[in-house]
This record gives sequence, C-alpha cells and structure tokens, in this order.
Amino acid sequence: ISAIFDTRNMGYTSSLVAMKIPAGQLSAGARVVNAFPGVSHNYKREADYNLWFTIAVPPGRDLNETVKTVAVEAAADSTLILPTLKLYKIGVRLDVTGQSSGLEQDAPQEFKRVRRTLSAREMALVRALQKDLELVPHPFEPVAREVEIREEEVFDIIKRFTDEGIMRRYAAVLHHRKAGFAFNGMGV
Repeated sequence: ISAIFDTRNMGYTSSLVAMKIPAGQLSAGARVVNAFPGVSHNYKREADYNLWFTIAVPPGRDLNETVKTVAVEAAADSTLILPTLKLYKIGVRLDVTGQSSGLEQDAPQEFKRVRRTLSAREMALVRALQKDLELVPHPFEPVAREVEIREEEVFDIIKRFTDEGIMRRYAAVLHHRKAGFAFNGMGV
C-alpha cells in the first residue's frame, strides 16, 4: 500500500516504450531496462517488439536521450517511443470475488494540471510515500521520521498534493497473476 503520483504534474515527461531485442538477449536487456530509474511496467511481449515498458524522466532530463541510452545498453535492435496523446483511464478494477461481469466502469476521471517543481523536502516525501506503508499502529510516523518532519506536516502535504493533482491516491498494488488473473490488456 503506497501513494500513487501523477508524474506529469511534478514536471516529469513519460512515455510507453517498445523495444525489439534479440530473443537470446531479452532477459539481459530486461535487467538493464529495470535498472533505470523511472522505469515501470516492464513486460515481455510475444511480438517483434518484445519488451514494453513505461519510463518517466525528471524535469531537466531529455526523454529521447534517456530512451536512446537505455536502448543502447539493453542491446535493442529497434525502439519505439509511444507517448500518451490522450489519457483515458489509468485504474483497473479486478474482481477477486467472482461477482462482477467485468463490464462495469467508473466515470471518466478529470485530471488536474498543476505542473510545478517540487522542493527538495517535497521530493524526499514523495520518495518516502512511494514505499509500502509499514503495518504499525501509526504508519505515517516512520515516513515523518525519514523526512525529518512532524506527522501532521506529512498529512498537510499529502492533502496539498491531492488537491493539486500531484498525488492521485493511496492504493494497494495487486499482482494480478498471483491473484489468479492470467491475462491483461493494453490499448495503444
């Protein structure tokens, strides 16, 4: 259970990336990709472009240059940068009860656009909030200690982040395969 942030509102640039890596080098290439900060959702695909991931780069870094560096180090034969042109829905609801037809959808979300540079203290808090909450009576006390602020300040900043659209929500990440979901889909 951790905080989910909108990197765009923090000034980051992100994209979906597809790479074509020779089959014999795919595992090594995936390890290289996974080692880069800002990489998430890295999946092997059964296609010519056999490694797909998302990457976010902080303000002041160039997305294209970063992806080029990743591609060289991962030994990719070809790379496609697939930026989001229109954002539709981020969340996925997986019914673990067996009671849903799977066709229900939430109303489309409105995405706030604030875009501002965070202070060093705010970035430290973002990093701390992205870690799993500890299972203790006051789970935000360790977060406050890590950032060297009071717990009340943590709550104040979380509220401000949420109001500004910098933080979306707190969520539990479900590893869908471990929960019995064999497939997922992505529209590009």
